[in-house]
Amino acid sequence: EKKRKPKVGRMERRVKINAPLSRVYRVCSDYEHYRDWTGNGIKKCVVQEKRQGFQHILYTTGVFGLTFNFALYWSTAVPNKITFRNPSPMGAVHLLKGEYTFTDLGDGKCSVHFQIIADIRGPIPHFVKIAIARLIVHIALDDLNTYVCSDRCIQNLAKYDKEAGGGALHTIRTQLTRLCNDVPDGIMKEKSLKAVVKGVVRLAMAGLLFKRFFARNGEQTKAYSKK
Repeated sequence: EKKRKPKVGRMERRVKINAPLSRVYRVCSDYEHYRDWTGNGIKKCVVQEKRQGFQHILYTTGVFGLTFNFALYWSTAVPNKITFRNPSPMGAVHLLKGEYTFTDLGDGKCSVHFQIIADIRGPIPHFVKIAIARLIVHIALDDLNTYVCSDRCIQNLAKYDKEAGGGALHTIRTQLTRLCNDVPDGIMKEKSLKAVVKGVVRLAMAGLLFKRFFARNGEQTKAYSKK
């Protein structure tokens, strides 16, 4: 008797979001804070490796009374796209990959297309696997939509900027990097625009340092004059 080939599930959907692409992209690429908006499904998240445009993360997730352990490689190498895939089978998760694709609609709006392909094995009924896939898509798009349009999202992003010491500098770097990515390859993108990005970021950093220096000295001068 021939063994039945395991079913590989694939789902995809697109939503329009009334929030700027820069904010949506930032939330989707901030993997360490996914629990801000994905609910209680992610039980544990450990960053194994982190470098420019790439992260390797180990997850423990729980849904419908089932627990899954798996790893994902996340990449932002392609402009306006975030891809993920598991490097190798782990437990019941033999294949898990997909992508976010972002389109700027103007007027502070964007559309997000999400696709996931999964092969989950083991003694799990097929209808449960379908339910899991639908839940993932619902979280990836509907819960994302609700979160990025909320005041809580804006407050969280401001808090993370402050914790990282970035603030306005982080915003400048994000916007200029996106500008660099959107320019066609034929306009010397690699050398000229990236040099501009680095130069502006350095100037912004120097400005912030001077501002903090004079603010601190001003406070010390006031304190001294009161003595």
